[in-house]
Amino acid sequence: MSAPDFSPQEIPSFVRPLLWSYDVARMDAERDRAVIIVGIVNYGDLIHWQWMIRRYGKAGVREALMRLPAGALRAPAERLARIVFGMENFSYASRSAH
Repeated sequence: MSAPDFSPQEIPSFVRPLLWSYDVARMDAERDRAVIIVGIVNYGDLIHWQWMIRRYGKAGVREALMRLPAGALRAPAERLARIVFGMENFSYASRSAH
């Protein structure tokens, strides 16, 4: 099953449960891409990953992941992201930058 199409700024209803600690109604798919990517990488299923890659592209997801502070991803999710996005290492952003 592939992810359905949505407007560019919309966060689909099937992604919203992954962002339980945010006010999704006030979020924007582009502005809040890092938060959305972290939620999907940490907790998403295949349909979430498909939507994320279609929405942001592999290069866009890789770029967002490289800017995350250390500890933003769960260890198993980080290992999977390394494989899927061909990342040798993460160049974590400093926590003071956020």
